[in-house]
Amino acid sequence: MGIREILGVFAVLSAATVASAEVVTVNSTKALTLFDGGSELDYLAAWSFTGGTVDQNKSNSYKSWIAFNNSSILVPYVTGAEITLKQWSNGNLGIPTPITIDLYALTDSTGDTWATDSNWSNAPANDVASSKLLDPTKTVLAGSYTFTGQFPARNEVIHIPFTAAGVSFLNADTDGLSTFILAAHDDSTSFTGFHAYANSATIMATVPEPTSLVGLLSSSFGLLFRKRIKR
Repeated sequence: MGIREILGVFAVLSAATVASAEVVTVNSTKALTLFDGGSELDYLAAWSFTGGTVDQNKSNSYKSWIAFNNSSILVPYVTGAEITLKQWSNGNLGIPTPITIDLYALTDSTGDTWATDSNWSNAPANDVASSKLLDPTKTVLAGSYTFTGQFPARNEVIHIPFTAAGVSFLNADTDGLSTFILAAHDDSTSFTGFHAYANSATIMATVPEPTSLVGLLSSSFGLLFRKRIKR
């Protein structure tokens, strides 16, 4: 098969993805929020508070780990994705300056088996010396979300769209398991934070409909095969 023929197949598949796509939703299987000195299983949080002493900085700074079984997502054909979270804390809290949270994908697949009794010291890819940073050799930035004005109302759903790197991460998955980490993007000088229900996280991935994909693959390769015979 020549390069032009291969590109032709991909062009057909790309067009089909736009024409007959479906959204596959998967729910999180476990979640854990950590700070230096403790953990929470009920909610997700991500912020870095710079007030007080160094020890207080860490104990008032949170990162959250969220695991998924995404084996039902058709890879490597994901064209777009997002993670949704449902706001837990009261949304009346005003935000003096925009607050951004970052979503990281854990690229070190050996870390996907983390337990909910993990701690600040052994959580996968955690930079224990930082209130907001992670090990860059084991993570990739998958998305970001910025709050402005005030936090969402209770039970409001926020959508964190994936970057191209986040979509590539999903498409490169081989074991059907994935872990994402929420962390603060900037330090805050006021103790304000985002809280989401721990069991509310979902991945919504856009993929071609399976029947369309199979049909197009069959027809595309069938045309190529006939073309090769005629030669």
